[in-house]
Amino acid sequence: MNYDAIIDQYTAIMGSKTANGVPYGFLPDKIVFSPAGYALFLKDSLIKNYVYFSAALNNNKEGTNLAKPIVYFYDMEVIHTPYLEVKVGGKDVQAILVDSAQAAMLVKASDVEVFEGRLPKSVDREVIMAMLFNVAVIFGKAVAVITA
Repeated sequence: MNYDAIIDQYTAIMGSKTANGVPYGFLPDKIVFSPAGYALFLKDSLIKNYVYFSAALNNNKEGTNLAKPIVYFYDMEVIHTPYLEVKVGGKDVQAILVDSAQAAMLVKASDVEVFEGRLPKSVDREVIMAMLFNVAVIFGKAVAVITA
């Protein structure tokens, strides 16, 4: 995980084309990090310079604060989560880049279900409405994975 790996995957998503050579027009807007991937991301010297100089230029009133979390990297929202524990080809996934508007869609898996019941130790009642959805990836080329 380093700056170059992120840029390579970013440009791979943007440059993806159909079988006829027509560009899809994907624009990655999210980068999701595993805990290990986020640690490597923050330790990379090019990322440190990116953060330092972008903070120095955009935050003149407060000065440079390297302790603030990175919320955007290029055009992508930075998301780090402890729940990204996946292996691809036997290697740990450190980051996923995605065009969240194009890559996937929600598919309705059930109708609305209503649950009613009494709250414990109370005369109050609760009504819960739930509907199950699944995520279906439509364009696999709108998603890129960075592994260890």
